[in-house]
Amino acid sequence: MPDQIPHKLIYKTEDEPLPGFYQRIKYESSDNLVRGGSISNIFIPGRERNTFLFCRNSCLNFTLRGVDLVGTGLPSSSDATKADHLLLSPLSVASAIKSISIISNGKPVCMLDDYSKIASILTVASASTSGSGIRSLLTGSSYVGGNDNNLKGNPTSAYGVPATGSTATKTTTPYMSFSLPLFGIMGSSVIPLQELEGSLQIQITWALKIRDVFHVNPGSVAVTLDGSGHLEFTNVSYEAATRTLTDAAYKLVAEENNFSSKHIEWSDTHYYYTSQEIPAATLTSQTRINTIVPSMKFTSLDALYNGSFVNTDGTNDASEPTCIPHLIWDECRFRVGGIEKPTNTMTTLSEYVNQTIACTSNVNQATSLSLMNSKYTVQNFRPTDEVTQTDVRQYNDRGVLGVNLRSFPEIETVSGIDSRFTTVQFEATTKAIANATTPARTMNTAWVAQYSVVFVIQDGVMSMASD
Repeated sequence: MPDQIPHKLIYKTEDEPLPGFYQRIKYESSDNLVRGGSISNIFIPGRERNTFLFCRNSCLNFTLRGVDLVGTGLPSSSDATKADHLLLSPLSVASAIKSISIISNGKPVCMLDDYSKIASILTVASASTSGSGIRSLLTGSSYVGGNDNNLKGNPTSAYGVPATGSTATKTTTPYMSFSLPLFGIMGSSVIPLQELEGSLQIQITWALKIRDVFHVNPGSVAVTLDGSGHLEFTNVSYEAATRTLTDAAYKLVAEENNFSSKHIEWSDTHYYYTSQEIPAATLTSQTRINTIVPSMKFTSLDALYNGSFVNTDGTNDASEPTCIPHLIWDECRFRVGGIEKPTNTMTTLSEYVNQTIACTSNVNQATSLSLMNSKYTVQNFRPTDEVTQTDVRQYNDRGVLGVNLRSFPEIETVSGIDSRFTTVQFEATTKAIANATTPARTMNTAWVAQYSVVFVIQDGVMSMASD
């Protein structure tokens, strides 16, 4: 026994964090109120002494409401029975963001166009149902609760009552406040603000169309939404998580990273979106598609995603959310530089799901997350006009496909495919619809490229390099 008991206590202190303090700072927009289609500008000052911006723990805050929305059966200030007839987009109010641009000292750094569509595709591919509660609270996305992941949007009545004077044919929603974590550079980077000259500007272009944000929830009476009215945004700000170090601690960081002798650089992930209209005739007949996906020229192309959205124009049913992606192909695959990705054509829903979750995880797929399942995701989704304005929509279909292009052991490193001198092709087939009475509906199919980039701070100005 004495040989097994040490004769003295061995004590080793853990490494202490660098001395400094953590705080959250709210950088407010220069415009107090803007309408849909307009731009909000947020300025984060540079040369903040010894300060780092932690984008992963920061978020975009804003208050939204729909003003003078026109339709039938809409929530009114005098009739509580219609309170749940107007719903938010099920995949969060990121649907209200058209694009986000980052500008450093007056010079463009990067831009995420069609931000809402990129956010929708990535959410379906990687979000979990277990996190629906916090997502719903912060971002307005569908709250699962006991509803088994049906992705029905939150009613505007959850945020208050309609404005005074609202009627069933013209309503103004309550003010609704949200807090969205961003992706891209403002979602994951650690930025040394002291090394930036001027300011870091976040420029947000808001969505113009009412139907991008709202849709209806038919019940026993007809409910319609014709797209009239406008969106209104107030209290726009970027809530930044920052850490300010002492002079001595910052000097250690600067020396370790050679701030004074060379430019500062780090790798990160960025996204590119492109889309193509799929005619109604293609979706109602047996067709083979072989198309080149444009502008896929990157040094390190890490993953490719595809999802298709319902076209909001024409006489489309206003109960159909417009920012939810769907799977419309019976079989498909990519070719990158003539090499099939994956090797075998994807023909079943399980193959789509397995390929997609491989884009975001290098561990056991049983632990991977996605909003897709066999109950609420169909392989060859077709929007139809057969759902009338008085039919209750029980759930919303959702689905994307993704193909990981990184080597398995290096999924967390810069190890994608150099596609600068090659082409990316997409091959797919659709089958004829047996029911000849199904009305034809046009859709937009979208591709999202996930690729590695390098951000550089040189002479106080940030820039992005992808080649």
